[in-house]
Amino acid sequence: MIKLRNLLSPVLLLLAGCGDANDSTGGNGAGANGSGVISPMAGNWAQDTGTDVEGMTITFDGPSDRISVHLAPRADGTHGHGEGKNTYSYDAATKALTVNSELMGHGKADKWIGVVSGDAFELAAADMKLKFKKGGKPAGH
Repeated sequence: MIKLRNLLSPVLLLLAGCGDANDSTGGNGAGANGSGVISPMAGNWAQDTGTDVEGMTITFDGPSDRISVHLAPRADGTHGHGEGKNTYSYDAATKALTVNSELMGHGKADKWIGVVSGDAFELAAADMKLKFKKGGKPAGH
């Protein structure tokens, strides 16, 4: 008799290679800019709060247009996650960056626009601005 757990790992590996039909690449690994190159945005970007207070972290997926948003840590060390589309677009020629996520909470701005400058970027939506720098890790991970 074949055990279910022996079949689960190969099935999961097969599915992982298929990609997300909802990403802008159609699951072909073309990258957020559609060029077939891993986006330079790939990895963690930590919010620069201008103080010692830890802010949110955005993790950009290099092969797709997906992001994970880890909100600033709470007093108990836990954190929430950004809601909304949780996607991004990056134009390597102009260094323009658009983040589609509710970074400040549900019902607030869900489209943020900025320009990447080296290992930093600033996002703006309405009258709010957020600064980020390359690196860091999500709180509680």
